[in-house]
Amino acid sequence: MDAGYPGGEYRLLTHDTNDYGHPSLAADGKTMVANQTKLSLELDVAAAASLPSELKPVPLSSHMNLWRWGWMADGRLIVPQAGELKAVSTTGQETMLLNDQTHISDQASACGDGRYIVFRRVNRSGAPAVNLWRMEANGTNVSQLTTGQNDREPVCTPDGKWVYYTDQADNRYVKRVATAGGTPETVVNSPVGQFELSPDGKFISSVEVREEDHKLMIRLDPTDGAKTVYVDADSRMTSTPVFSPDGKSIVYVVREKGVDNLWTQSMDGKNRKQLTFFPKDLILRYAYSKDGKQIAIERGNIESDAFLFHDTSK
Repeated sequence: MDAGYPGGEYRLLTHDTNDYGHPSLAADGKTMVANQTKLSLELDVAAAASLPSELKPVPLSSHMNLWRWGWMADGRLIVPQAGELKAVSTTGQETMLLNDQTHISDQASACGDGRYIVFRRVNRSGAPAVNLWRMEANGTNVSQLTTGQNDREPVCTPDGKWVYYTDQADNRYVKRVATAGGTPETVVNSPVGQFELSPDGKFISSVEVREEDHKLMIRLDPTDGAKTVYVDADSRMTSTPVFSPDGKSIVYVVREKGVDNLWTQSMDGKNRKQLTFFPKDLILRYAYSKDGKQIAIERGNIESDAFLFHDTSK
């Protein structure tokens, strides 16, 4: 969209489903260049034991982008698309859980006990605050959990008692709040980007570059407040490390010659081995099911081009 000056009236410039970013307007006000990005992605599922030579695509009714999907306790996937939250079986049966025209709902995480789903909720208009909300697994009883300015990346614990998240407005600290509601508390009081929670809920994993030698390290923060543990990381790692279902190793992405594959290493930084052998595509997200028997992988490619727009109305 653009806004006319000085009236501020908006008009739509594009009508397609691609993403546009970094617009730059020429001095004459008649020509603009913008970066067009097109995602071509699919969501695949395989048995974790055969990882993942037997991936099967999950048919989705919409081709809109996915926004931090995850597994539900009953073996379905919680899939945020176009501001909606849907429960999707691995064979493609979809159930609408939340479709609120006044909010955009995304970044969903289902609790391991099967009762709740937590998610980020963004107002479509009005107050700019971004908070976390909770609902029953069937989409009912929606209630607000946090009241910060920019809360994101919720992860519900396996027992369903806590929600860990990043407070973007407070130095990107990791905090937690009870699913029953209450006052949030800080768990990691240093900046953290993306993080993952261990299957037993005892550790938070993230990536950090060590200041003294710029070496990539895996950071493990105990959720009980004990001392942080650092583990040697594969220098080729390009993703936040995810715990294996048994919690004894971590799984991560390595990109070589423009192709992503999953690798694993033990918690002491050793025993590295390649898990997948994809010949093409990138990996945007991957997650093990709650019972550890399946793995879902979001894969595909990203096309980016520069487009010129000319105003022919003047």
